[in-house]
Amino acid sequence: MRIYPAFIVASLLSIYVLGTLVEAQISGALPKAISKIALLRQPDYYPGQFPGLEHYPLLNGAMWTIAYEFRCYLLVFVLGICGVLRKPGVMMAITLIALGLFATSGIEPVATLLAKCGGHDAIKLLIGDPVQVVRLTSAFLVGACLWVRGDGRTPTIHGNVAAVSAIAMVVIIVAVPAMGEVAILTLGAVGLFWVSFRADLGVLQTINDRWDISYGTYLYGWPIATYIRWAYPLIDPWTLAACTVPLALLAGALSWHLIEAPTKNVELFKRLTLRQRRSLVG
Repeated sequence: MRIYPAFIVASLLSIYVLGTLVEAQISGALPKAISKIALLRQPDYYPGQFPGLEHYPLLNGAMWTIAYEFRCYLLVFVLGICGVLRKPGVMMAITLIALGLFATSGIEPVATLLAKCGGHDAIKLLIGDPVQVVRLTSAFLVGACLWVRGDGRTPTIHGNVAAVSAIAMVVIIVAVPAMGEVAILTLGAVGLFWVSFRADLGVLQTINDRWDISYGTYLYGWPIATYIRWAYPLIDPWTLAACTVPLALLAGALSWHLIEAPTKNVELFKRLTLRQRRSLVG
């Protein structure tokens, strides 16, 4: 109820509003757009879009991760049904297996074999690129693993553990660059969760508490930045960031208030009993 409505609106705005602005040939784009939206895929490339822009001239390149994220939410449902979320040890084992496959590129031979057998395209259509599935799912599982070992609401992480983890992460990145991403996913996650839920940041800690604008900000950051970069090709990175961030935050706030929160509330309302609904309406 939250992922799909905002994704639909962002896709259509990216194609028909941004596409028109950047000279994309979008006539007859609706059938293909519908099929892409149904599978949570990023908007297609249309001839003529972003003329002169050489690096990633995509209408919304950030959207490619949403389908993987959505499948991770389905994975949580499956793990919950199977009772795994009540067994931190089992969650840890699953997470370590996924991380091991990612760290050793263990899934790549399987993907190569599927390609030779002609099954790679079918698998990619169903679950996405196998390598990215392992990469992104392992990242998601690290967060899930920390969560189930918490107090039911937030991960239990102490400041000294977060500090040691951050130092270890930096050492690994410098000493073994090939393991850098794994170090960020694991040790970096410890520090990130501590900052997010345990650190005393004062007023900064209340940001996004009532309005969860993160999803909308993610959806609109790419098209905003890419349009500015195309319209002003000489813009420097700092100015680009200074222009993009507030606009993306504004777009995220609008997406939350106009699309995500209302559809989320509809779902919550549906879950109430008839007596509870009448009480609310009354």
